[in-house]
Parts: sequence; structure tokens; C-alpha cells
Amino acid sequence: MAIILSVLSGVIIFVIGQFTLKVIIEPIQKQRETIADILFSLTCDYTLIHNAEVAEKEKSDVVYYNLKKLGARLLSNQQLIPFDFLNKISSLPEPSKIITASTILAQMSNFIYGDGTDGIKYLQLDLFHIQTLKLLNLNEFINIESSEEELRKQINELKTIRTKSRK
Repeated sequence: MAIILSVLSGVIIFVIGQFTLKVIIEPIQKQRETIADILFSLTCDYTLIHNAEVAEKEKSDVVYYNLKKLGARLLSNQQLIPFDFLNKISSLPEPSKIITASTILAQMSNFIYGDGTDGIKYLQLDLFHIQTLKLLNLNEFINIESSEEELRKQINELKTIRTKSRK
């Protein structure tokens, strides 16, 4: 009887361990990997993101699709995490911040081919960059000299100038 109980308890512990691994630990690890990939992409592809219209089309397209995929992967990985409180105890951003960061990455990908002649594009891309890193709790990796507030102010000033010049 003792052998049966030992084997049964071993099987139960194994099943609980596998359940914890598959349902809790692996989804959190996947999300962390995605956040690391986003940081890598924003850092490594910074120049291409800002100069997509003059760079090689293939390279620019890769960056464009990569930003879209990273945003989608960020969102889909969040759906794998079964409980919101796991984000807090695992140092992941809140689900609402994940959703916003995903949206910003999609906007950023759509913005990279924009017209940069009036400077708004570059400021807006920098703003997206800062916002994404802040939302993903990566503040220490922000290497853009202007703050969010300064970028917003400059964007609004340029939009005002553009609107006046069109009249």
C-alpha cells in the first residue's frame, strides 16, 4: 500500500508541476521574451524606422512587418497569462498597458513610411518609441534626448505651422 501511495503522490506532484509550468511559467516567460524582442527591435532598427522611405525597400518592409508582428505577439501572449495578478508578481506590465503598447507598435509601423519633410514624422516616431518603452516598464532604456512633453509640444507647433501654411 505504501508503494502505491508513493507512486500516486509522485504522479500527482508531477502533474501539478507540469500544469504550473505550462499554464503559469511558460506564458510569463513568452511575454518577457516578446518584450525583450521589442526592445531589441526598437534599438537595433531605430535608424531604419526613422528613414524607411529612403532605405532599401526590403529592409524597410522587414522592419514594418516586424513591428506589426511584435505588437500582435505582445497582445496574444498576454491572453495566455491566466490571471492578471500574475503580471504584478512577475514584474510584467499591466494588461491595459500591454494593449496600449501593442496599439502604439501598430501605429509606429504605419507611420514609418510617412512624409518626413516637415519633421512631424520623426518627432512622432520618437514619441511612439518613448511611450512603448514606458508602457513596457523599460524606462531605463529610453535614449532619446527629448521628453514626451517636449515632443508633443514640438509636434503641435509643427502641425500649427503646417495648418497655417496650407491656408
